[in-house]
Amino acid sequence: MTARQTFAVHTRTALAEGMRELFRQLDERLALRSPVDVYLAGGMAVHLYTASRVTTDVDARKALYADIFKKGHDLNYTVPLFNLQDIYGMSERMEWQPRTDAKLLIKEMSVAE
Repeated sequence: MTARQTFAVHTRTALAEGMRELFRQLDERLALRSPVDVYLAGGMAVHLYTASRVTTDVDARKALYADIFKKGHDLNYTVPLFNLQDIYGMSERMEWQPRTDAKLLIKEMSVAE
């Protein structure tokens, strides 16, 4: 068994406090009865990891993202995404072309005589 890795999350910054206040207000307004899962990515994830709001150095940003994704993977915080294959069964009389977004829009369907 390997030792569990940890890393610091900077939650005492103005931006992190603002995010916490936003969630507090949402909880109050929505009257939630159970916890809500929140997934942070991009700039907010980098900020919580580095306590910095912006970097204009592209290589530094790439390195930060790579480090964050590696830690998330190592700690099993991330779940790989996959694409399910859509399979349709229909009458030969149906005139319809499946969409790439898997939406079924009746207005795009017709039945041949």
